[in-house]
Amino acid sequence: YEQIVKEMVFAVAAGDVPPGELVPSVRDLAQQLLVNPNTVARAFQELEREGVLEARRGLGMAVTPDAPKLCRNRRQAIVRDRLHD
Repeated sequence: YEQIVKEMVFAVAAGDVPPGELVPSVRDLAQQLLVNPNTVARAFQELEREGVLEARRGLGMAVTPDAPKLCRNRRQAIVRDRLHD
């Protein structure tokens, strides 16, 4: 799930997934990535807690308006940690 979170953070920070865009459903993404749906659900919960995704009733999960800034900050922290290690 951590890899899914990081990939989503990097995609949003890079502008590949703009604010307001719906992300694939848990089942669809799990099938694409060949992982258990619970893994994707856990990643989405983490991203929702961080304010990157929000649930839209009847539509699914969408990228929040604040997500690009949040993801750029998180991406910088991830890169800093990798360089430090």
